[in-house]
Amino acid sequence: MNDYSHIDLLQGWASLLQGCASLLQGWTSLLQGWASLLQGWASLLDSITKVVQASASLWQASFANLWQAYFANLLQWTLRKLVASLLQACTANLQTCRCKLAQACSKLAVLYGNMMIYNLIDIDLVWMGMSCVYPFG
Repeated sequence: MNDYSHIDLLQGWASLLQGCASLLQGWTSLLQGWASLLQGWASLLDSITKVVQASASLWQASFANLWQAYFANLLQWTLRKLVASLLQACTANLQTCRCKLAQACSKLAVLYGNMMIYNLIDIDLVWMGMSCVYPFG
């Protein structure tokens, strides 16, 4: 055994005690965090209790007003939905009308083009002197 072994032993104990102190500080911080969390929950529950109490007194004090407000909001919501569905239906109908109008215009263009072709054929046939052969003339 050397002469410095007791110093090494004391340094080891000091290091062990420092580790325990650090561990205790960690546990203290953890417990403080839990205490803070529990205080937050207590504050939240207190706020909820106050809101429930205020709501109960408001409900008792103005039951008719609440029903009135409820039905007013319900009517407003219903009217908004009705207007939205009407606008959606009108938009859909407008798109359908546009589509049908485009189809009709396309058919008219085809018909007009066919008429022009038939007229050109008719003119060509008449010009060639064969109008009696062409039945659409």
